[in-house]
Amino acid sequence: MLVSDVPLGAFVSGGVDSSLVAAMMAQSAGRTIDTFNVGFAGGVRESEHEHAARVARHIGSNHHTLMVELTAVLGTLERWVDVFDEPFGDQAALPTLLLAEFARKDVTVALTGEGADEVFGGYASYGNRVREERITGVLGARWSPWRSLYRMLPVVARKNRILKAGARPLAERYATIGNIYDEALRPGLYSAAFGDAVSERIAQYAARHFEECNSGAYHDR
Repeated sequence: MLVSDVPLGAFVSGGVDSSLVAAMMAQSAGRTIDTFNVGFAGGVRESEHEHAARVARHIGSNHHTLMVELTAVLGTLERWVDVFDEPFGDQAALPTLLLAEFARKDVTVALTGEGADEVFGGYASYGNRVREERITGVLGARWSPWRSLYRMLPVVARKNRILKAGARPLAERYATIGNIYDEALRPGLYSAAFGDAVSERIAQYAARHFEECNSGAYHDR
C-alpha cells in the first residue's frame, strides 16, 4: 500500500487498529510519516486526540490534529449528504469528512484502521448475539412450538429482536441485529410489484455466508 506516486499518510485515532497500521507503515517506509487525527474542543469526553498524539510520539510521526467544535461538525451535514448520496447511518462519517478535508492539504491517500472490527469481531453486536443465543437457542429448538406461535403475534410484538431471532433458523439469527427497518412492517409499506422484485431477504443473504464459513464456532460464522 505504500507504493504510490502521491503523498501518503494515516488516520490515527489512538485505538489498536489504526495505531498498528500507522506503526507498520512507519516501520516499512523507513522514514517519518504523516498522521492525522480529529479532536473535539470544549472538553468533550469522547475526543481521541490525546491518545492519537501519544501514538504519534511513540512512532515518531509528523502528527496533524484538527480540533473542531461540535457546531462545526453539524455544519458539514449538507456536504456529507452530497458525498454519500444515499441514507447513511454512521455518525462517525461527519468528523471523518472533516478529517479527510484536513488531511488532503498534505497527502492524497490515507491508510486507516477501518475493517478490523469486521475481521476480528470487534463490534458489540457479535457478543450480544452470542449471549442472546442462550435464550433464542431454546426458543428455536427443534422441539419448540415457538415458530408457529410467533406468527400469531401482532406486528409490534414480532419486532422484538429476541422473539424474532428465536423464530428463525440459527443461520439467519444474526440478521436480526441492527435491523431497524423491520421485515414484519414491509408488507404494509411495499406495493405488490415492489415486494415481488425484492427477491432475497437480508436473512437469506446472511444464512448463505453463515453456511459457507468453515469454522465450527458460532461466533465466527
